[in-house]
Amino acid sequence: MGNGFYVIDFALGLLLFISVINRMIIKLRARHLEASVQLRAEFFECANKLVDDEETPDLIVSYVENLADVLNTSHLSRHILKSALTGRLRDSMNKPSVDSEKFISSVRSMRKELRDLVARAAATGILAATYKSLFFGVIVRRMVLFSVERIQEQAEVVASDMVFGGQGHWHAAA
Repeated sequence: MGNGFYVIDFALGLLLFISVINRMIIKLRARHLEASVQLRAEFFECANKLVDDEETPDLIVSYVENLADVLNTSHLSRHILKSALTGRLRDSMNKPSVDSEKFISSVRSMRKELRDLVARAAATGILAATYKSLFFGVIVRRMVLFSVERIQEQAEVVASDMVFGGQGHWHAAA
């Protein structure tokens, strides 16, 4: 009879532990959802201004549309993490792809107000997308996005390669 009480005590302790962990995860997801909503709102504010402006090059409009498409998937976080782990992020900063070069020259040809909107849209869009994946998103935000040097050209290359995958279009399987 004494062993039965130990089993019940253990089961109740385990249940309490699981409920505490579950509550912590729920709070974390609520904070992530709030951050994601704020970032998405800022992204779409920038995106609408870029798309509505006739001076925005078609390549930039395509970039913004591709990024908007991936905001609701967790693929972008996995893609960024895989690119970082395989060295493609570093390689794209050292030797940009042809599509990245086109993207960079398109951004540089824009007036400053539009360039700033592209930078804000890229930053908020990519960051918002990382909140779709609890596990991979945390890793990307901690290890990859905050370790990227803040040099403008490198940020443009990374943003372009993350959305276009260095091939002119988004590919979630990469």
